[in-house]
Amino acid sequence: TASARRPSTGPKLQNIPMTFPLRSWPAVAGLLSAIFCSTAAAQAPVPPGVHLGMSASELREAVPGLQPIRRPQTVAGAVGRWRVDGVQQADLVFDETFFFAEQTLQRVELVLQPGTSARPDDAFAHLVASLRASYGPELPLHGGLTSVEAGSASWVHDEMDILALQSGSASQTRVRLIYKARVLKDASEL
Repeated sequence: TASARRPSTGPKLQNIPMTFPLRSWPAVAGLLSAIFCSTAAAQAPVPPGVHLGMSASELREAVPGLQPIRRPQTVAGAVGRWRVDGVQQADLVFDETFFFAEQTLQRVELVLQPGTSARPDDAFAHLVASLRASYGPELPLHGGLTSVEAGSASWVHDEMDILALQSGSASQTRVRLIYKARVLKDASEL
């Protein structure tokens, strides 16, 4: 009966056509592309066009101003062969070094340039806040210290570990930001 029916609360969704005319697909594709590209760019940890796992020749093409390092340093089995000075990240200025192992980029390390206007403690706190905004809360620390108190914060993003570190004496404090390939090991290898 008509009186037993519920009153209509709006249009029925199943009757609305969910198709787009063929001429509107380029606009839809462009909108989706802009959304996904801007999200990726906002969270890009390394310079645009750079990704862990790329070759040295790909890196040289992607990064203008890349300079070879005269005396390469080795960290965790990766050799720092290329660098760029004066890189901006989180409104701070860093010197950036690219580390390779087995002919692929495995680590990108940024060291706060000495003599920047920010004090190292303030710079580290600002860097951690910026990384939180991009990657969410950092991994918890043992002992109840905050990341800023401990001088260490870390995140996991896709196949990458991200570390913000503050080390050294009060007069020689270094602030570093490290992006490195995530290495998972079987418990039998530990």
